[in-house]
Amino acid sequence: MIIRYEGALSAVMPAMKEAMHATDATVPLTDVLPLSEVLAADTVEQRHDMLLLAVFSSLALAIAAVGVHATGSCTVAGRLRETGLRRAVGARGTDVISLIIRRGMALVATGAIIGIGVALIAARAIESLLFGITPSDPVTFIVVAAVLLGSALVACLVPALRAARADPLSVLRPGQ
Repeated sequence: MIIRYEGALSAVMPAMKEAMHATDATVPLTDVLPLSEVLAADTVEQRHDMLLLAVFSSLALAIAAVGVHATGSCTVAGRLRETGLRRAVGARGTDVISLIIRRGMALVATGAIIGIGVALIAARAIESLLFGITPSDPVTFIVVAAVLLGSALVACLVPALRAARADPLSVLRPGQ
């Protein structure tokens, strides 16, 4: 039975007991809980699953950002002579940063497009865990893609700034 009331539950309890006895005196009035507690108890498993999913998703984002940063750093270190040569012949630091970020973000954008396609398919598998949104909710996909691309941009920016600050003469010396 669901009863709508205002105020404290203890103040309404005597009236609820009286109404229940008037309807059917053989039915005891037990387990009187506010609807919010009933719903919370009913959805505890789904909320637990979503919390685990959020934790592991955040961990995956962090690992992916570290991987993009490591790959970018390795690529920049391998192409340090090319960067130094570009700087020696007149490229500005902003040109080097732009070049490195463009190359890194092109790979990340390709991965994001593939990932969105896979996520659209995989979202059907977790449809029962979703509350208030559809498996193909465009706002969710846009926000997630923006967060991923933003973290990748920061991960690409760090090696790009390091390459732009490198001294062209020391990079181009033989034996370096």
